[in-house]
Amino acid sequence: MVDAFPGVASELDSDFHENDRIFHYTSGESLAGILQSNCLWATHFLALNDRQEFMSARDAMASFSGLRMAERLAALKVNKRIKPLPGAPPIREVAQREGERFVDSLYKAMFMVHQPYVFSGFICNKQNAYAFENGVLQHWATYGGGSGFAIQINPHALATALRGNEERFAGDLWSTGKVDYSKGLEPPTSLREFYEQLGKKAQEVVEQVVFRPEDKIDIADVISAFIRIASYSKHHFFEIEQEARLVILRVVPEVEGVAPHEVFIRAGGKDVVSYVKVLESVLLSTPDLIERIVVGPGGDRARRSESIKEYVRMRHINIDVTTSEIPYLPH
Repeated sequence: MVDAFPGVASELDSDFHENDRIFHYTSGESLAGILQSNCLWATHFLALNDRQEFMSARDAMASFSGLRMAERLAALKVNKRIKPLPGAPPIREVAQREGERFVDSLYKAMFMVHQPYVFSGFICNKQNAYAFENGVLQHWATYGGGSGFAIQINPHALATALRGNEERFAGDLWSTGKVDYSKGLEPPTSLREFYEQLGKKAQEVVEQVVFRPEDKIDIADVISAFIRIASYSKHHFFEIEQEARLVILRVVPEVEGVAPHEVFIRAGGKDVVSYVKVLESVLLSTPDLIERIVVGPGGDRARRSESIKEYVRMRHINIDVTTSEIPYLPH
């Protein structure tokens, strides 16, 4: 387990406000699958809706690392520890190139050892009363097939349950948090501490390249910060989603020699999607984790609501079932 996973030890997950909740919008088929399998489904990152998933922060990380490398090289030059050769490219150009190589090596290391799986939802606070009670129209239309269901999850209870069941993860890593949608190359406030760790390591790396190029570069102490940035950065186009997520980094067994999460497949429209089961057999018995199921506005809401209520009653599952009052009729 590395420092950024899970990253919190208190009762409240520090990434979320006390009254924040995660709304996972889904179809009736997927809701039935989650309830009957008694677990959450984390989907392989390549099946998500962002073509740049896990790569969105690449340029920002490379730029930040390059700037920090340039600072270190400039200091070495001022202190006369290095002397640029005649005709050599400017320090900034060298540092930017090395920054890109550094970040690309971190991506290579991560994907050699882990495959990311993601369970996500819309983050909503109880203070946004109407949206909290009824869900958000755009999510019903986009993810619920015009009707669908929303699973209301307490992120603090989720983090507590994950910490209490870490023996199920073997060599897999996990984290929870809110996604950042910042534009440009400036490190966002929410991830600044991880960028600073990355920049410090970048300076150590560039100095090692200059003075000890034969030594092997050790990135173990920065990989967790890198993973955190890569896992929680998305293209600003998706900002309207206001996503919160649980990220599982499933270990590649050939590398680690341990038993990671088993991989399953399910139909995703005309495609096949791989996923891993999280908190299997304990999800529904964990107090206050799934607080409510909201029945979407389309179709026969009363019938769909009663079907879910009957299911949770018969299995003595303590989950509220309510119906969205948004007057939306999908076509």
